[in-house]
Amino acid sequence: MMTSAGAETQGASGTFRPGSQEAPVALSRIGPYRLGRALGRGMTGIIYEAAHVEQGRKVALKILDKDVVGQGPISRQDALFAREAMILAKLPRHPGIIGVLDTGIVDDLPFIVTEYVDGRPFSELLRPRTSELRDMVRILRDVALAVHHAHENGILHRNLKPGNVLVDASGRAYVTDFGSARHLGPDHDKSSVLFSKNMVGSPSYMSPEQAAGSKTIDRRTDVFSLGAMLYEILTGRTPFVSTGSVHDLVNIIRGAILPPSQVSPEWAAWSGDKSIEQICLSALAKSPEGRLPSAKALADALTLWLGEAPAPKEKARKSWFWGLGLMILTGAATLGAILGFVRHE
Repeated sequence: MMTSAGAETQGASGTFRPGSQEAPVALSRIGPYRLGRALGRGMTGIIYEAAHVEQGRKVALKILDKDVVGQGPISRQDALFAREAMILAKLPRHPGIIGVLDTGIVDDLPFIVTEYVDGRPFSELLRPRTSELRDMVRILRDVALAVHHAHENGILHRNLKPGNVLVDASGRAYVTDFGSARHLGPDHDKSSVLFSKNMVGSPSYMSPEQAAGSKTIDRRTDVFSLGAMLYEILTGRTPFVSTGSVHDLVNIIRGAILPPSQVSPEWAAWSGDKSIEQICLSALAKSPEGRLPSAKALADALTLWLGEAPAPKEKARKSWFWGLGLMILTGAATLGAILGFVRHE
């Protein structure tokens, strides 16, 4: 079982494993939330299954890891944690994006409360393939629509990959982990200044301009990542296989991408035509100018391939504190406190 607080929880640290009853941080309650089992541990925090004591609603609660707190100057993990809270709180709700419900600091522990999703990472459906091609393409189409919503509201994800998408039992997809996100537009440098010396993103899904460290990346970098996910759906591997070396970046920037039909011996069994291959390669163009211009354009192309009618334009839902009738943005002071906390610890 995975949770909504960040699909990064699928990773483990030491002997700790997702779903373990033994959590690295011994807590039974934080603020108004009673903590259950620990669901995982990512690079910024520990994720718990939790419930509001009075409301009883199940949520996912991420706590900044105590091993990260108190290390003096602001660390990348601290900043990622605070930025994730602030970005999610400001992003209008969308059914395909995990919503933040609450934030705060209790006993010097910053935390983020999000919607709880009983699902598993999209990556588990790809390795090995446990779903039909059309089902996986439909999931990716829905992810692209959710990403488009984020773009339309000025947010660039920058770390899209199957491990950062949760899929519930009904096949609904949820985009998670906005810790690496940044704001689009003229003020984007202000929102990413903390990361100017750090690599952001996952090499196997990273665009050439992102790998090159360009300061002018736009929504088309997320389109490339979505294209890399489609490539993996079609072939069982990513366009470039990460080896963990600097050569990975050179390969992403300069290396040729083989058409899926040349990579996968199972291609004929997976697709009777190559039209989806052309969609995939259009999303993976090396130059942003030659790439599909938006996540919506990719979603529309996939919808056409699926033979379905385009989804109606969804109205953004406002973010409300559940059960409290208060807008989540009224928690801006708390979010500011989190950012101040991680700056000065």
